[in-house]
Amino acid sequence: MKIKMSKTFSENPSGRNAYIITGPTSGIGRATALELAKLGTVVLVGRDRKKLDEVQKIIEKKGRHAVPSYATYQILGV
Repeated sequence: MKIKMSKTFSENPSGRNAYIITGPTSGIGRATALELAKLGTVVLVGRDRKKLDEVQKIIEKKGRHAVPSYATYQILGV
């Protein structure tokens, strides 16, 4: 599935596809993010800012583009 983002949301300097990866800081999510970065911009969605920044640096060190998105989850009690 391809997701097109408007230029007002996020500039894609590569002009290629963008992929949204949840859980990109470890395991299969991290491996997926690193592989998809070869094909286009990856949007890294996770809870740990430090780990997301680490993955972003790894991707950008390889000349690719990554955008971290910090998410918090809250379960509302009954």
